Amino acid sequence: GLRVLLDIVYLHCGPGAVLIERHPAFMKRDEKGNLKLAKWGFPAIDFSKPEVHDYFWRNMEMWVRDFDIDGYRCDVSDGIPLAFWEKARERLEAIKPDIGMLAEGTRKEDQLKAFDLDYGWGAAFKTWDNAAAIRTLWETQHAARPIGGAKFVRFIENHDYVEDEGLNRLDKAWGVPRVNAVLAALFTLGGFGTVIGRCAR
Repeated sequence: GLRVLLDIVYLHCGPGAVLIERHPAFMKRDEKGNLKLAKWGFPAIDFSKPEVHDYFWRNMEMWVRDFDIDGYRCDVSDGIPLAFWEKARERLEAIKPDIGMLAEGTRKEDQLKAFDLDYGWGAAFKTWDNAAAIRTLWETQHAARPIGGAKFVRFIENHDYVEDEGLNRLDKAWGVPRVNAVLAALFTLGGFGTVIGRCAR
């Protein structure tokens, strides 16, 4: 059946986020007390503080307990300590044992405990000149992962690509037949295939 994952962004927040006003100590700051910005120019949240961990664990528990969501897609999961996600998994499984966790990241240890799937970034946004390159990707991912390389979300473009490239999307750059051929090949690698926007045609 269909499962609903909530997209959570804990690495940073918007410049007008209520969190900054209500919990100013949760934010990373420079020596003058000004907000530090994360990679994408948004105020960074300070995960070196235990109270930040507890706040966001309780936030995750609330959505599962009160709204019965099935899990989370965790934005930029590599930017947050793995220990946070592992403890989150423990706490969430106490509420919903079959909780689903998707890491938008590539940290090799993610799938040992915290996450069910990682993003298959190694397969994204490539030109794929031949089938041998796809097989090499599969072999490399399997060899590098502690528990194998098949637990990935497979895609050739996603919301980040769409935002960065605008109208210069893969269906225009490659043509629809090539997009379809690459998607078909990627989806045989194991993991879960996904398409977004015009590549879904």
